[in-house]
Amino acid sequence: MVFDKTLMPSFLQVTFGGTSLIRCWSLLLKDKEHLWTKTACRLLETVVMKLFTRNG
Repeated sequence: MVFDKTLMPSFLQVTFGGTSLIRCWSLLLKDKEHLWTKTACRLLETVVMKLFTRNG
């Protein structure tokens, strides 16, 4: 995900960057743990997107 021409990363950028790193790292985990981290990242991204759409 590219955020063009921004000087300072926003909370949304940091959240999506962090969850993408966690998803890459989760590939090294066992299947059960991989599924759990993938689900948790998806839930976190959903909550953050809803928060930003409501509050800007």
